[in-house]
Amino acid sequence: MSTDLATDLANALLSAAPEIVWRDVGGDLVLFDPRSGDYHALNASASFVWRRIARGEGVAAIVAEAAASHPDQADAIARDVRAFVESALAIGLLRA
Repeated sequence: MSTDLATDLANALLSAAPEIVWRDVGGDLVLFDPRSGDYHALNASASFVWRRIARGEGVAAIVAEAAASHPDQADAIARDVRAFVESALAIGLLRA
């Protein structure tokens, strides 16, 4: 990932695409995209990120919150959050 992209994502205010329907299933989330007919099952980490984006939190704040409870894994957490966000943006689940 380029530094510019990482900076852009850290500062971006993202939101769930309005068409996406999401439900809690046992603590994790399942998303349905009616445009494609695809379901997406999010694990606990991705669900954590999704819920915070839905509340209007930025990527940098989400990374900081997650890393606060696991400071020894801060770099990996930042990479994983950004990878999820990039993927969700690419397939239209999130909008910038």
